[in-house]
Amino acid sequence: MDTNRAYNGWSNYQTWAVNLYLGEYFTERTAEYIEQGCVVSVHDVADVLRNDFGEFIYNRFPDNDKREGIDNLIADLFSSATDVIDWSELAETYLDNIGIEY
Repeated sequence: MDTNRAYNGWSNYQTWAVNLYLGEYFTERTAEYIEQGCVVSVHDVADVLRNDFGEFIYNRFPDNDKREGIDNLIADLFSSATDVIDWSELAETYLDNIGIEY
């Protein structure tokens, strides 16, 4: 499967999926960061989203030594998907959602 093709109006499947499942959450987080003065550009928002995504995923898996192999597999899969997600496209979308010009 070509992971770098347009998908439902988004740059690729991974970007579309993040927006589908986490779009509302990330729009709210973007608004919070703007209110706090933590971000000032699309690039800043994209960096924050990427970091938040990593923390969001990490916090969804309970610590359990018996599952270490599975946790490593899941981490590797999410890491490879994270590399192809178009964080700038998502940042622009969420800034648009909250009415911020960039």
